[in-house]
Amino acid sequence: MIDIPTNLTRVQLADSGAVSQRPLQAGQVLQARVIGQAATAGQPVQLRLGGQTVEARLPVHVQTGDSLRLQVASVKPRLELTLMREAPRGANPGMNSTLPPLLRQWAPQQGSQAPLMASLQQLNQTGSPAAQQLPAAVRQALEALWQAIPNRESAMTGEGLRQVMRDSGLFLEARLAGAAATRADPRGIIHQDLKARLLSLAEQIRSTPAPRSEGRTALGSTPPPLRDSAPVAQARAAPAQLANLTREPLLDTLRQQVERSLARMVMHQLSSADSPDEATPRWLMELALRHGQNTDLVHLRLDRDARQNHKDNERSWRADLALHLPELGPLTIRVVVRGNHVSTQFWTDSDTSRATIQEALPQLRVNLESRDLQVLNITCREGEPPENPPSPAASSARGPIVDGHA
Repeated sequence: MIDIPTNLTRVQLADSGAVSQRPLQAGQVLQARVIGQAATAGQPVQLRLGGQTVEARLPVHVQTGDSLRLQVASVKPRLELTLMREAPRGANPGMNSTLPPLLRQWAPQQGSQAPLMASLQQLNQTGSPAAQQLPAAVRQALEALWQAIPNRESAMTGEGLRQVMRDSGLFLEARLAGAAATRADPRGIIHQDLKARLLSLAEQIRSTPAPRSEGRTALGSTPPPLRDSAPVAQARAAPAQLANLTREPLLDTLRQQVERSLARMVMHQLSSADSPDEATPRWLMELALRHGQNTDLVHLRLDRDARQNHKDNERSWRADLALHLPELGPLTIRVVVRGNHVSTQFWTDSDTSRATIQEALPQLRVNLESRDLQVLNITCREGEPPENPPSPAASSARGPIVDGHA
């Protein structure tokens, strides 16, 4: 029996003390994934449960990335859950047998890309004294990565957004395999793909002799991207404090930031490849977009609904986006498209931001309708989006991602 202290049907969150108002019923089966460090039986561990982070004590040993099925035993006077089974490591029929070990391997290493973006901005300034300390090959790789980050304006059209998503790093290996099969020149892919550029930078830093520091900087609170987790809004990192670093500490700082960013990209790839049902694909990715001298991160989850309208032979697509804008704070957006019908919902954490977005909604409606889309719903609310039951994901290498006219 898993015992999570709670007040009636409210699940206590481990990080902020907030509670979920979602009603639970006895007998209900919940899907959870271990996102915290490995824990032995009886030790507290963090789970991703229903789109939220909760802390629980489990009767079995678990590791990061393990998938669990929990059944609600009772909700009063407190919530009690029963562990139905531990997902067999490497034998889950809903995922490739290699994925659970890989998820456990990469999850503890991943971290937000925001610190690296702040370092890139500073090191690519003209005449940066910190950059002058670095080997020429490292400086060139830093500049190539910085130049590969697309401008925000390039994602403002359907085709532009399609290209930004292609170059996000999620599809690098699939695209290279396709180029090899057709004997196409892969240099165009490598030149613009963010993972390819990040790998190039990592290789240059790894090959540069430099002592590694014994300690590592804190990873921060950005959770690993798992298949059933919601996108996370990430604020811009504070300006990188690199000016006073000598060559070795600077290289070590970059090494840590690059390795964490690479691990996060791999986590997105693994989570997108966790595919029990190819009829309902899901992609998770992070889009880095430059705006002036700053870079914003857009966390995106894209789903295709398995349910099909047999009358018009259309399936719906849903995109959940999370971003943090200095002018508005954290923002979550949900866009659902079926044929030429679209619904768009915004959620923000402040009344001021909500009012600002409300003022812009009429123009957004006009812009959508100018693309021959019929707007069914367009709203902005204060708070968080409602939870949704996790849907199966499929291969990241199938089908178009964004309809150019949408």
